[in-house]
Amino acid sequence: MSGRESLPGCACATELAAAQATFAASCAAGYYSPAVTWLTKPATGGKVAFLGREFSVNPVTRLNYRIRLTAGPVVVKSPASCNGLAAGRSVQSYFLAGDPLVTSAATGTRHFGASADNIIYQSTTAISPFYTGVPPAPAKPIK
Repeated sequence: MSGRESLPGCACATELAAAQATFAASCAAGYYSPAVTWLTKPATGGKVAFLGREFSVNPVTRLNYRIRLTAGPVVVKSPASCNGLAAGRSVQSYFLAGDPLVTSAATGTRHFGASADNIIYQSTTAISPFYTGVPPAPAKPIK
């Protein structure tokens, strides 16, 4: 397991970021989904979604973390996606957050965040939404 995969909140954020990247590259002309529900829908006529049904709500609680997707600005001229998202509804960026539900000396306090740049950051405090660039300190990228 890599460092990212061994961290539950980070693994969920990584899974969502990968789904957004695939959605943008193969389904939405380079734009992103504004909601996790669109990532759980397969392409029209397809059988495999971009993300599992366990992510069908936002935020989702998984592996003792609350994971949420926050959409960036809507791109009015974006085309319809391959899975039914209407034209003009895709977004140019997004923010993912993973916050622990319980913290203790044993589990520590690790918060995660990522944007469309697909770099996962960790912090000892909740990471404020950011859509490009880097989040404010004390967040640091996971290597």
